[in-house]
Amino acid sequence: GEAALQPVEVSGKVRIEKLSLPRLWPLAEPLLAAELTSGRLDAGTRFNYHGKDAAPHLVLEAIEATAADIAMRLPRAKQEFLRLATFDLREGAFDLVAQRVTLGSIASRGMRLNAVRERDGSIDLEKMLAPARSEPAGAAADATPGKPFLVELRKAVFDNYAIRVEDRTRAEAFTWALEPLAATVENCSNAPGAKANATLRATVNRKGTLTAAGSFGVNPVMARMRVDARALNIAPAQRLIDD
Repeated sequence: GEAALQPVEVSGKVRIEKLSLPRLWPLAEPLLAAELTSGRLDAGTRFNYHGKDAAPHLVLEAIEATAADIAMRLPRAKQEFLRLATFDLREGAFDLVAQRVTLGSIASRGMRLNAVRERDGSIDLEKMLAPARSEPAGAAADATPGKPFLVELRKAVFDNYAIRVEDRTRAEAFTWALEPLAATVENCSNAPGAKANATLRATVNRKGTLTAAGSFGVNPVMARMRVDARALNIAPAQRLIDD
């Protein structure tokens, strides 16, 4: 890389390979009450930093990252609730001054997510979220909201996913399973009025099928989807209606 002192300016490339993610997990423990049992990361980017203005300017370009063999479990649990084979990010970018994050393309395969709906209706995975910290009186009123970052995703492809939820709210437990599940998202952004395109297809409890395609937005939240469901066993859904 290159560096200058007046004004401070640094540019270059950085790359990490075969980084063990469990070694970094203590940084996330205050936020997530879960254990990362395995995972590795390869990543690289070009960077440029200069501090000639009042605010430092940091730009990251050509961000690439590959995470593999991710596994997580809840405290004191014997089995992992999450396993992820691969997650790839390409053509990412970050601009601190412009407050812009670009996710060029994401490709992910082989996720297995298991959850339990307890008898009181709560989901066991909720327990891993740290409780919100209370702020001093008057702090919220004095805080000035800053400009939000603009986040853009050009394309994401998720394949060979599986989501299983065991419902224990009745004496006879029932498991909901979406497996296999595949989805594609294109042109997603949190810019006001932005709309993204999405498709989803899944097998429901081995016999039914569910497909959806259309557009959605996050600012404001909206969705216009065409949904096609076939051979679904709706009897177990009665427990949700009764609740």
